[in-house]
Amino acid sequence: MARPQKTPLTYFPFATSFPTDDKILILVGEFGAKGEAVVVRLWCALYGTYGYYLPYDDVNTPPTIARVDDRRYGVSAPLVVAIVNRCLQVGLFHEAMYKQYGILTSEAIQDRYFRAVNRRRGVTAIRQYLLITPPAGIVIVDINPINARNNSLNKIKDNNILTDVRISLSSTEREKNNFLNNPSKERKKKESCDEFSVAEHFFFRNFKAPIFEAERFRNHYNARGWRDRSGAEIHDITSLARCWEQRGKATPPHHPEVLNCFRSFYTLWREELPADKREELLSLIPAITAQGSCILIHCPKIVASYIEEQLSKHATIARQLFTPFNNIQYVLTDGK
Repeated sequence: MARPQKTPLTYFPFATSFPTDDKILILVGEFGAKGEAVVVRLWCALYGTYGYYLPYDDVNTPPTIARVDDRRYGVSAPLVVAIVNRCLQVGLFHEAMYKQYGILTSEAIQDRYFRAVNRRRGVTAIRQYLLITPPAGIVIVDINPINARNNSLNKIKDNNILTDVRISLSSTEREKNNFLNNPSKERKKKESCDEFSVAEHFFFRNFKAPIFEAERFRNHYNARGWRDRSGAEIHDITSLARCWEQRGKATPPHHPEVLNCFRSFYTLWREELPADKREELLSLIPAITAQGSCILIHCPKIVASYIEEQLSKHATIARQLFTPFNNIQYVLTDGK
């Protein structure tokens, strides 16, 4: 399957009757103005990314919609989950589509989107996600999901040659590589196991050298006693890291869209790793790129093996998280 062209909208129609819509009134009655705010944020995310649908799961999407870096509105991730569930119940989003494909969409959303892109060329739509018949000119494609047990995930791209060999590492090799075996004895200062560390955060911000930047970040604030310019003690390290900029303007090593997919997948299983091994794993992935509908993960064989194990373990949700990519290959960096 050719990769569907993702054609987002920069703006979308907003009805003046929105505040008086029966479904919105139900949300306002239960959640107040925050119910309206979350719906608008979901629409902005939906129209601004995939256009006519939004991949959604209760773990990864709510923090983004809640804007965890913006505390002014008092919207939490659990509140987003509750509001989305109510939206599905009242029919603001199509419940069957969510249950089957893990997406948020509706007939009205799709109608608005396809009207907006009617004159664009090369716009594609996934057949299984459609609730209406799109206008002529829209290219209809089918889902070709990732199969974690029987596809190119089991092929290693080494020196541009694909070898049809399933990765298999013995326990001896794992010990030799000193990977995933030594639990962390102490937690880094002011970093919680429940949220990304500074290095993880910098990796998914697409920093060229996230581990180096994390060390520079820690050294900088260690020297200042973890206090801001006013002398107040710093408590929110994650928010502080969001404002940190790496030196220079190096080209990001990772494909932004693929990196976003990988982040959602990584969040599923990161807690299985000791805290110190999370940064070690990410430090061994110099680049995540794309070639058409194929994801290329540049890493050593030991990391490729571990990622493949996680893909097999979380196969069902991985298919959703990596949409619209349908293929993963590894470019080995250790020459093995």
